[in-house]
Parts: sequence; structure tokens; C-alpha cells
Amino acid sequence: MFILFSSLFSEDTSKFEPEPTHLPRGVSIENLTKVYKTGHKLAVKNLSLNLYEGQITSFLGHNGADKTTTM
Repeated sequence: MFILFSSLFSEDTSKFEPEPTHLPRGVSIENLTKVYKTGHKLAVKNLSLNLYEGQITSFLGHNGADKTTTM
């Protein structure tokens, strides 16, 4: 599974991979939001994703896309 951060804020889900129904879910995240302490910068907004056992997941995005914040 590859997660491309520049496309996460789009409502178009046509390019998303289908959920792998044959693998058990390992981690599930629903509506994760991160605002920095100052309260002025939104880092991550309403991120939802499932990570599955036996599947390699990679976060891809440009510098400053808040990949590390999400982790």
C-alpha cells in the first residue's frame, strides 16, 4: 500500500486501492487530526486508513507533507 500525501485531501476515491479482504486488519485509524501546539497550523485533517498484517505500507510525499507527524 502506498499513501501519497498530496492526494489525501481529495474527495475523489477512484484512485484508491480496494481494501484487501483476504488479510486481517492490523491497525485502523479513523479521522486522525493533528493541530500544532500554537493552534494555528493544521498538520493532518481527518485522515482515515487501515493497515493490514503482512502488507508493506509506505508514506510518500514532498518535504513538509507531515508524513512523520502522521506516524
